[in-house]
Amino acid sequence: MLYSAGVYQSGEDSLEQAQLNKMERLCQQLELKETDSVIEIGTGWGAWLSTWRKTTAAMSPPLLSRMNSTTTLNSESSMKVCKTALRF
Repeated sequence: MLYSAGVYQSGEDSLEQAQLNKMERLCQQLELKETDSVIEIGTGWGAWLSTWRKTTAAMSPPLLSRMNSTTTLNSESSMKVCKTALRF
């Protein structure tokens, strides 16, 4: 889960940018590869789904399909993606 604490790379970073920086750093530390799988259990509003979608980590076809249909992270459909992520 993400909270308001982020990684500020400069004094001009917004909270949103700091959150993106934090997720990027965590993805780098995890060293996700094409052969890795990630399970999203839907505890938040979809930020991790969006971030992992941009990495080389694999997603199941149903989860990827749901993520591709989501246009914005704060949208109602994004919340539905998180709530149904495990129903393959």
